[in-house]
Amino acid sequence: MYLSKILLDPMHPSARQALRDRQDMHRNVLRFFPDDGLQESVLYRVVETKYEIQLIVLSNSQPDADRILSFGGKLSSTSDISSLPDLYKEGAVLRFSLLACPSKKVAAADGGNSRRVLIREPGKRAEWLSRQGQKYGFSVLECNEPSAAQRLRIGRKSGGFDLNAIDLSGVLRIDDAALFWVSWRKGIGPEKAYGLGLMLLSR
Repeated sequence: MYLSKILLDPMHPSARQALRDRQDMHRNVLRFFPDDGLQESVLYRVVETKYEIQLIVLSNSQPDADRILSFGGKLSSTSDISSLPDLYKEGAVLRFSLLACPSKKVAAADGGNSRRVLIREPGKRAEWLSRQGQKYGFSVLECNEPSAAQRLRIGRKSGGFDLNAIDLSGVLRIDDAALFWVSWRKGIGPEKAYGLGLMLLSR
């Protein structure tokens, strides 16, 4: 299991298009790996700072630096983090940052398929994350939203749409280590293909 940091060049045509459209970003990230990522289970997150645009990628294997270059990126670092589940067991307290789309399903008025809608109230979004914790082996000790919602564009031939992404940050405690690490690896919440669900952790 590897966590990699990739620096994106916003002037490169491929990277620029991917930053505009998360459908393209998803395709690009998979192409960082042999066989275009067919054997990979990948989570990623775009982090924009004052000085650079980072792409944080969690994957089963190391991404290929030459492939990354061809899509307007530079592999800054990659680390084998397979030992994390052995280091942090039940009772461990960690800081987290999760870009997610806290949502609920709403039945269609015409009786058709239900649809997901963003939970609007910050307090309700914190409750949503607490419910994820109950399912996935952790307790939320502190939760806040340090920045405004991000609007992500998803382009599809059948019709594009926008996602509202919320940065949920705070402190958690691991209650069931086996369940937590399996769930963490799979990602928390919906729309993981579009850069959501990767929970960044620190002491």
